[in-house]
Amino acid sequence: MKRDMWLGVLGAAILFGFFLPWIDVGGHVKVSGWDFVREGGFAWHTRLLLALCPIAGGSLAVAGFTRARGAASAAIATGAGILGYVVYKMAYGFIKLTGVGLWMVLAAAAIALVMGLAARSDRAAK
Repeated sequence: MKRDMWLGVLGAAILFGFFLPWIDVGGHVKVSGWDFVREGGFAWHTRLLLALCPIAGGSLAVAGFTRARGAASAAIATGAGILGYVVYKMAYGFIKLTGVGLWMVLAAAAIALVMGLAARSDRAAK
């Protein structure tokens, strides 16, 4: 019962948070999720995905507050959808912004870390 109530509160937070400022530049410029959808500066599919945010939040709120059987599934879909989209967009922007040199450094660092850990584990095993 408590979990369903929390899911309802979280859904309501997603719904209302969509209309609150997402970007606040010193109080001079404030942009909400609704502003992103309404202004049309993004591709239609991006605006559509953003518009699904309050719909998913509202659905989760209703499912949680009414203790619907699918509340947990709605929570998983809502959380995975929103977080997945944000991670994808951040990774995409990062990849577009960076050059081959940074990728070479990151790959070499990752390989060095794995090889160092493997060497340490080999020494510990002997």
